[in-house]
Amino acid sequence: MNYGIFVLSCVGFAICVYGWWVEYNLERDARYKAACDISQWASCSKAFHSPYARLFGFSNVYKGMIFYALIAILTYSGYRWFVLTLSVAATIVSLFLAYVLLVRIQTFCPICLSIYAINVGLLLISICDYM
Repeated sequence: MNYGIFVLSCVGFAICVYGWWVEYNLERDARYKAACDISQWASCSKAFHSPYARLFGFSNVYKGMIFYALIAILTYSGYRWFVLTLSVAATIVSLFLAYVLLVRIQTFCPICLSIYAINVGLLLISICDYM
């Protein structure tokens, strides 16, 4: 088992749980101010209110929680090739979402960018682990 991948997947899961908490509170209370809403330009609330926050029918943070739990389980089980494949896919999706976030939505979302960085980290560690 690669502990680097396992730890990154646990951190990614925790960040997604916090993202879920922010989404949940934004839906319930219009006055809610998330800790990740730093300024007008740096706001996770702005990103979570965009149409890109719910690709393919449900929230990206839910998909993230499922993804990171799956990565942790696969890493523990020794399926290195599948972890590498999923890490490549997650990095490609992260590049697309980073473009959308910075160019289309024009905001800096600390939660989102943290997740993108974790996905790149997973890819790099997975490549090193597979070789």
